[in-house]
Amino acid sequence: MSEKESLSKLKAKLDSVSTRKWKLNDEEEALREQIAKLDAAYVPAREKFINEGAAKIQEQCGWTKAELINALGGTVADHNKKVYSTSKRSYVQLIPLGKDHSLSAVGHVKLTPKLSDSGKEIIAKDGLIPLLKHTIKVTLDEDNRKRAEARLKVEEAKAKK
Repeated sequence: MSEKESLSKLKAKLDSVSTRKWKLNDEEEALREQIAKLDAAYVPAREKFINEGAAKIQEQCGWTKAELINALGGTVADHNKKVYSTSKRSYVQLIPLGKDHSLSAVGHVKLTPKLSDSGKEIIAKDGLIPLLKHTIKVTLDEDNRKRAEARLKVEEAKAKK
């Protein structure tokens, strides 16, 4: 009888856990929706700041664009004075070899200063220059293509040295 009782207790506990899981999933989804709505509300203010605020700060401080980006914690590449910030939009999203261009961003390797272990493995296996060339060839994001082209020039220059 004790086995039947323990089995029924385990089933009851499983039902309880499943109910909590569903409630937590619903709560998570509601929070994500709320965050997305609030985040979207900031878009006009962010655009205004980018278009007006940053230019005013730059003008008032007498900074060049590069100095402003450095003051905000970003970096400026030396080649042709192209500007790269530390935001996630400035990083190249490498598309691994053998994957089609319709792959979601989850399958991409974000080329950041603190590269993930899986990203390091992919780059070590395939090589950075071939990955950059492949990304340039198949990416649908024009900004990503430009970042990849700029990074490719830098990496090819390093390889020639």
